[in-house]
Amino acid sequence: ERQPRNAGPNYQVLTKPMSPPDWPEVAAGVITRGDQFLLACRKRPEKLNGMWEFPGGKKEPGETIADCLQRELWEELGIRVSPPQPFKTVRHPTPSGGIVLVAMTCTIVSGEPRVLSQEHSQIAWVTAAEFKNYPLLPADQPVAAALL
Repeated sequence: ERQPRNAGPNYQVLTKPMSPPDWPEVAAGVITRGDQFLLACRKRPEKLNGMWEFPGGKKEPGETIADCLQRELWEELGIRVSPPQPFKTVRHPTPSGGIVLVAMTCTIVSGEPRVLSQEHSQIAWVTAAEFKNYPLLPADQPVAAALL
């Protein structure tokens, strides 16, 4: 199979991409404190290093998306949050298929957020107007736009 003319060195042909019903669900916490939102800077995987996101993670089999968010925030940031409320769902294609990002609003009920995992390098509280200063992951950009 021929490579497209403008394809870079990492170009690969997908023989069987995942279809939208097979895309994994990823929880994202839109965590508020006053007029600020909590963002986390990715460290891993390497290709996402330096990109910012609303913290969360992939749903495991048998758990609800809200339970997933609460588990991920505890594991990665050491915080407990109020019951997450649906905010925005983003279907985002990726080279391997795609993800369904489920953004949910919540507030911290216990703990002070701190980096506890190898996934992130730092966290920041920012206003919606400051989102433009943080390179957000593509799947998180529609969530940020909805908050503006």
